[in-house]
This record gives sequence, C-alpha cells and structure tokens, in this order.
Amino acid sequence: MDPVARAVLATVAYFDLFQVPLTALEVWRNLFWSAGAPPGLGDVEAAIARLVAEGKLTSQEGYVSLPGGAPASLRLMREADALRKWRRLRFGARLLSAVPFLQGIAAVNTLPIGASRRESDIDVLLVARAGRLYTMRFIAVVAATLFGLYRSGEHVADQLCLSFSVSERALDVMPLAKSGGDPYLQFWVANVHVVAERDGVFDAFWRTNAPLLVQLPNARLRRLPKLVRAPRLLSALRDASERLLVGSFGDRVEAWAKRFQMRRFAANTQSRARRGGTDVVIADDILKFHERDRREEIRTRWAERRGTLGV
Repeated sequence: MDPVARAVLATVAYFDLFQVPLTALEVWRNLFWSAGAPPGLGDVEAAIARLVAEGKLTSQEGYVSLPGGAPASLRLMREADALRKWRRLRFGARLLSAVPFLQGIAAVNTLPIGASRRESDIDVLLVARAGRLYTMRFIAVVAATLFGLYRSGEHVADQLCLSFSVSERALDVMPLAKSGGDPYLQFWVANVHVVAERDGVFDAFWRTNAPLLVQLPNARLRRLPKLVRAPRLLSALRDASERLLVGSFGDRVEAWAKRFQMRRFAANTQSRARRGGTDVVIADDILKFHERDRREEIRTRWAERRGTLGV
C-alpha cells in the first residue's frame, strides 16, 4: 500500500473511534503523515477513490468511513445539532468576552470535529492574561452561572464546560502529553477553533505547540469567520476593571480568587488531582479538570485499529 493510502486509512480510522465520517478535505486537513513533504488534496482524493474501489473505505454523500463505520446520516444529524451548539457558544462567548483578563475563547474536543451529541456539553478553552488566571476563571464561572450557561451537576446538554483554562505563560500544552505518545492531544491542538481573541493570543498558542503538529502538517488554525466581541458597554467595563486590577490590588484579588477556588477544588475528595498526572492539573498558570480523561484508551484503540488495517 502506498504511503498516501496508508495515511488516509490511519486518519479515517482515528475519527472512526468517534463515529465521525470525513470529507476528503477533512481527511487532508487531518492527515496523519510522517513521510516527508505532505501530499496535496488531489493526491488524497485519488487515494480515497482507490481505497473505496478496493472496499477498504465506504463513501456516502461526500463522506468516507471504514466499512461498517458510522453512516453519513449520523454525521449530517450531528452537524444539524451542532448548529445549535455553535449559536449557544457564540452567545456565551459574547458574554464571556467581557470578563476581565480573558484573552481568548476556543471550542475544543468534540464540537470542532463534528463528534458532538445532542446530550453533550460544549467544551471550551479559556486563555487568561498572565498572573490573572484565577481572577478570570472566577468571574467567568460566576457570569456563566448567572446566565444559565455553566455546566453543573446533571445540567449538561448545550452548557459551557469551562474545565480547561491556561494563562499566557502556559500556552504550551506539550507538558500535558501522555508518555508513549498522545495522538488525542495532537488532534486536539490541530482542531482548536477560535471563537474570540485578543492580541492574537491563539497565534502564539499555535506557534508554541507547533511540535505537536509535525505529524499533522496540513493542520491550520481555524477561527470563526467573524470573531465574537463583547458589546461596547461591557467592553468598556472590562477595560476599566482591568485597569483597576492590574497592580498590587489586583494581585490581592488574584490571591483571594485562588484561595477561594482551591478550597472548592479540595472539597472534591474523589478528584484525580490527588493522583498526580496530567488528567487534572491545578497550578498557577493552568486549571485542567478532565476527570474522565480517555487519552490512553484512545491511543490503544487507535493502535489496535491501525494494526488490523495494516497501517
């Protein structure tokens, strides 16, 4: 089997783990490749056609998947449902963009790759200004809660999951990678979808994490066609708040916000934070609460599937 066909099968097999059929463009954009200069879109389309003819892939309504994989109808149904989630996220981002020291908002995990379900929440990455992570997150959680947007308890569907926040000093997510390879983190970075941004913070994020994208050479940072901005009045209030909280007074507020949230984190006696590792991370510049982190499972399942396919 030629290298392009092998890479196409490996890529389709990865997304098959999430029951996500792909278009040819999506296969090309997410092509898992490590054999020199990456192939062009035309080469990928030709490889897909050959694999379909050989029965190694199936094609329906412009989407390809492994034989027996998720049908195109499932992807189309999820895409229709995702429109509602994107509208919800844009509304929430318009509110959160007014939060002091919030530098960026991005959709991550299932929504950007077409794998979200009707009952799923909306995973969001928040980036805070250096030295103000806890202040930013405290205000963001309060605001999202007051407007009925925050995921809590059993209230999950279409709610914002603010479980991953970093400061500008911790844009590098490579230290969070699982030892032995972390394909989930690689594809996660490759599919970050920017919703709101200040000062080009996600350009810095992309550059910083470039080593994770070596095997995904066609990945490009994606943004909404029109980034979300806070309403003018709320934007003015945000700017005034930042001026007030930029000095020593702001440092005291940050210290209080950290103490308050640390007490709440400590109350969760079942948290993986007590075990160490990178699933749950509580630090000065990163707050990551993925209690059900499945990265090792996904790595194993993908390796097994690639072995079965001979790629």
